[in-house]
Amino acid sequence: AEPPPAPPEPDPLQVIRDLLVKGLTTSSNKVSAVGSFSSNLTQQIQVPQCVTAFDRKKTQDLLTAMNVTAEKAAPEAVALLTKTAAQIQTGEAAVAVKGGPGAATQLFAASLGPQLEPQLLALVQKAAVQSKLRSAYNDWMFKGGGLFGAVLGSGPSVDIESHVAKGLWRALTNNLAEQERLIRTDASARTTPALQEAFK
Repeated sequence: AEPPPAPPEPDPLQVIRDLLVKGLTTSSNKVSAVGSFSSNLTQQIQVPQCVTAFDRKKTQDLLTAMNVTAEKAAPEAVALLTKTAAQIQTGEAAVAVKGGPGAATQLFAASLGPQLEPQLLALVQKAAVQSKLRSAYNDWMFKGGGLFGAVLGSGPSVDIESHVAKGLWRALTNNLAEQERLIRTDASARTTPALQEAFK
């Protein structure tokens, strides 16, 4: 008897979509939970370095406001990235499937990062209203030493919402890359037929 025919190779684009969606879904708790930025030093968004502040209380207030803003924006940000990943169109899918441990994440960031950046910023701006981020930043700048620091030549003011949005994007993609590595190396993390066939 002839051996049964080999199953068809999975569609590389479907593999990439499944990998990204699975990675984002699994990592969502790490970026969306209360305290996920405030208490996680590897994920925590730091005060901008271009302006020196001398008031520790004002600096801590700003640090808290930035990270609370990121936490409030994170659930919608994950949903946005997941929806985008599920619809990704790329001619580089096959290369990414056979690439290194973070190849799909890198492809996602390079191809869709510019498109997602303004949308992430809008989510951060909305969350910043609730967390009073701008108020904390202004207080830090003008009472916490920022203005004095500028006199000393320490640098200009920054767009604090953009600073938080970049930190949120970095956390999202770092966690996605971590999940991608897990899917590629751990069979139990492959929950779709395309992933099971691609990385068996």
